Amino acid sequence: MSNTCTAGCCVPANVSYVLFYEDAAQNIYGLVYDKDENLSNIVSGVGRFDPVPITAFEEGARHGFPYSPAWNPCCHENKTMTQMEAELKAQNHLIATVYNDHLKPSALYPANADPVGKQFLSRWIFG
Repeated sequence: MSNTCTAGCCVPANVSYVLFYEDAAQNIYGLVYDKDENLSNIVSGVGRFDPVPITAFEEGARHGFPYSPAWNPCCHENKTMTQMEAELKAQNHLIATVYNDHLKPSALYPANADPVGKQFLSRWIFG
């Protein structure tokens, strides 16, 4: 079988961790950081990934959600990744962290979540 991969194919990212934030409108975003701690992508609509088994969800996060589109400011009120990162951090609704290092467990922060984030986390916990 020949390799039919084109430039549009997905290549697993060099991911260190993914931070999950819930914004004021209760949308859930995954901020993907590379091994050098640089923001490499923001995945929007993470709360709509259901019904994905938690193991598959965490594995997707550990690879930087490779099939998700790259951040496009045109789709997000012309905000750059840096602007969106700052906005999400300022709202202080960090609800979870997934590390690529399998020796570090995922961390959930339900106290920081609003109802949609808590529902997302409860599906994660009780999957």
